[in-house]
Amino acid sequence: MYSAAHDILADNDLPFSLMEPIIKKTSQNSRAENPFNRQTGPAVREDYEVIAKHLEVLAQYPEYRAIYDLISKSIIKHKKKDG
Repeated sequence: MYSAAHDILADNDLPFSLMEPIIKKTSQNSRAENPFNRQTGPAVREDYEVIAKHLEVLAQYPEYRAIYDLISKSIIKHKKKDG
């Protein structure tokens, strides 16, 4: 995921250091008793409009787009299963 972020940021002339806050927060959240319950983002909120916008932005990166789509669907499925 870091490599994908690096590629996308570099293609847009942005420094990878922009990821530092989210990397730090994600690391902290992953130590929770149930990391899934600490997740945030459009998949957790089932915000299909934002997910669609993200997929549109990722259209120029087919492999990253497929990964994003798969992970988003997995999060939504897991959330529905656990209620």
